[in-house]
Amino acid sequence: MQATAYKGILEQKRHEARNTTERNLQLTCTAIKRITDETESNAAIWNSTRKKMIRLIIQQFMYKSMHGTYLVGKYWRNINGFEGREICATCNETESMSHILTECNERNARLIW
Repeated sequence: MQATAYKGILEQKRHEARNTTERNLQLTCTAIKRITDETESNAAIWNSTRKKMIRLIIQQFMYKSMHGTYLVGKYWRNINGFEGREICATCNETESMSHILTECNERNARLIW
């Protein structure tokens, strides 16, 4: 009963679109289209991140990455004493999840992939 009531409350609640989230959803849609030649809706993308076969920690990573909540890159720009964290020490480029996961030339990142 409580879960059903909570679900109903969440469905009625208005969610304002976030620029970062919208941009990441668009990038995801574009990548899916390029790789599979199929178009996915935003709802389908969100639902795919909550599949039970995906470990919870991975689901959380995908959710946080899609919303841009990780403290990387420009986040550090205006924090005194931490400005250096904005730039990748290896590549001398602004950090981003995309850079960390797929573009960085740091040895350990290449080793993982």
